[in-house]
Amino acid sequence: MLDDFSPAALDHQRAYFRDVETRLAAMPRDRLDPQTQADYDLLSNAVKFASFSLDSERFYQRKPQLYPEVLGNALFANISSSTPTPRPARAT
Repeated sequence: MLDDFSPAALDHQRAYFRDVETRLAAMPRDRLDPQTQADYDLLSNAVKFASFSLDSERFYQRKPQLYPEVLGNALFANISSSTPTPRPARAT
C-alpha cells in the first residue's frame, strides 16, 4: 500500500503527533528510571522531528525523490514478503 500525502492524511498525522506530545508532557520524566528517561527522550525527539518534517521542512512538497521511493518501498515490501522459492539440493 502506498503512503497517503493528501492534506487530510497530513492533518491526521499532525493530530497524532500533537496527541503523543501531549501524552508525553503529562508524564513526570524526572520520576522515571534512567533507562526509561532515555527512551522518553528518544521518543520525544522522534515526535519533534516528525512534526518539524511535516510543518517546517514540508518534505512532501520539497523532496522530489519521495514518490519514487514510496513506490519502490511498496513494491519491495510485496516482493520480499513472498514465500521464498526452495533451493535445489546440491549434488554431492
